[in-house]
Amino acid sequence: MADVIALNQEVLKPQNDSGFKSAAEVVNMAVASAIQTELSMHGSFETTTNTALALATEKLAEAAAKKDADGIKNWTQVIETITKSRIDALKSYTEFNKVAKDTLTIFKDAP
Repeated sequence: MADVIALNQEVLKPQNDSGFKSAAEVVNMAVASAIQTELSMHGSFETTTNTALALATEKLAEAAAKKDADGIKNWTQVIETITKSRIDALKSYTEFNKVAKDTLTIFKDAP
């Protein structure tokens, strides 16, 4: 393990130009992989919440047709909660993209 750490430290030395390019390439690949994973998770979350919103909207319509005030209130809250979760997920995804971009920039612009 110590050999691997020493090798990583050597590769990351800024004066080791060819090594630094290798490190930058590794960071680029790692960030690309992380972004693909994040996109997959975000896509799954969108699919799940789209389904949940469709069902909650249907239940809200049923409650409205029955003039069920408690049901209307309940399903409206469910829809609001799901919508807030989607907004929060989008904020998280946006922040993740910023961190990914910053990470790439650090390695790209390092001396």
